[in-house]
Amino acid sequence: VVDAAKVNLSGEGLEKVPVGRQTSFMIAGQGDMGDPEVKILSPLREIVTSSIRCVGEGQYEVDYAPEVVGDHQVEVKMAGLHVQGSPFIVKAYDASCVVVTDIQPGT
Repeated sequence: VVDAAKVNLSGEGLEKVPVGRQTSFMIAGQGDMGDPEVKILSPLREIVTSSIRCVGEGQYEVDYAPEVVGDHQVEVKMAGLHVQGSPFIVKAYDASCVVVTDIQPGT
């Protein structure tokens, strides 16, 4: 029996991420849980290409590069079950589109 609640996820790839640059997150579970399944959907509901690499027993690194600004849905499953917190909402941004204007004193 797999306890998907015992899987820990961490890393910047689960938070706010820049578009057009590779980001990653780690999956840490028990060695007997099998390989994780990861699906990342863009705001347009298109699948974002990702790669999963085993870095130790029960330890995996997931890499992906969002191409569209907005909320991405990151689903992580072990043995067909969503891990705790999945799906995660990751916000992708484009720093080149941020405009800083003059701020008036006292506002």
